[in-house]
Amino acid sequence: MIKYILIVFSVLFLGASVVGFFRVTSGSMEDTLLTGDRLVVLEYWYGIKFPFSDYVIFRGREPVRGDILFFRNPRNPNETMVKRCVAVGGQTVQIRAKELFVDGVEIPLPPK
Repeated sequence: MIKYILIVFSVLFLGASVVGFFRVTSGSMEDTLLTGDRLVVLEYWYGIKFPFSDYVIFRGREPVRGDILFFRNPRNPNETMVKRCVAVGGQTVQIRAKELFVDGVEIPLPPK
């Protein structure tokens, strides 16, 4: 019986904190990801949390510009958002005339 409990716990742990399965639901990153794409995400890249809590077991690396991030929508926690990181903490982001500037330097759009 203990063996089965450990198996169930392991599957839940791996599914909740190591690997994630997502489906792209919007066209906001159309040049990179298409609506309907299905993705397998290695969630441990940035660290591992104990399932269903905020307790950090392992802290991974910090995001860098260019990373594609998956995160919960702050307004609707049931929705997962997919966005590209354009700046990190402490940097200033501006959009002028549909051009992106980070710390006053224009960032070119990624190639299509």
